Amino acid sequence: MKNIVAIVALMLAGNSLWAQPSEDLKPLELNTVSLQAVKAVALPEVKLSPVPVGSVTRTGIWKHIDLYAADGTVITVDYAVQIGGLSIADPVWINITNPAFGRSNEVRVTLTNYQDRGVSPGLVQATQKIKLTYAGGTRYTGQAKKVLLFTANASGGGNYIEDYRQGIEVTVDGKKLTTTQGDSSTFGFKMDRNY
Repeated sequence: MKNIVAIVALMLAGNSLWAQPSEDLKPLELNTVSLQAVKAVALPEVKLSPVPVGSVTRTGIWKHIDLYAADGTVITVDYAVQIGGLSIADPVWINITNPAFGRSNEVRVTLTNYQDRGVSPGLVQATQKIKLTYAGGTRYTGQAKKVLLFTANASGGGNYIEDYRQGIEVTVDGKKLTTTQGDSSTFGFKMDRNY
């Protein structure tokens, strides 16, 4: 049975979605396993996700941030990182879910981008107000505009680096949600600026 498990592990390791290349890997010799023994073993059906973890958009990898409100609402920020002269999050989707939601709720978010490191830490770089639309079930969704994550400049007499963090406020039917600690209506987070 150990030999069969080793064969299945080797078969899965050959799938590029599950294994990372390594120079330390050496071929495993399985001299004591016969083809009849492999065919005779009934293996359980393995169901793989149709999309690999970290699904790829046309130009970046989706990332997800989950934030939790005191009332049980889940705030999810889904985004892809684009790197050129700047690092930006684009597209950015905000999904708000709560088992108590139905099609008649009014859900709005304010997404704020703050300078985290640079010339003026704490300075508001941009604020977006977004009215979310009902997406069915217990979820509301909306797309934000591009969010600046990082910039560097080495011209004009000096070098500077600016890094950004984010904050989101959620209002449901006119009432602001609070963090699980209950002390703030701003949910702070930082989008990863790397692929």
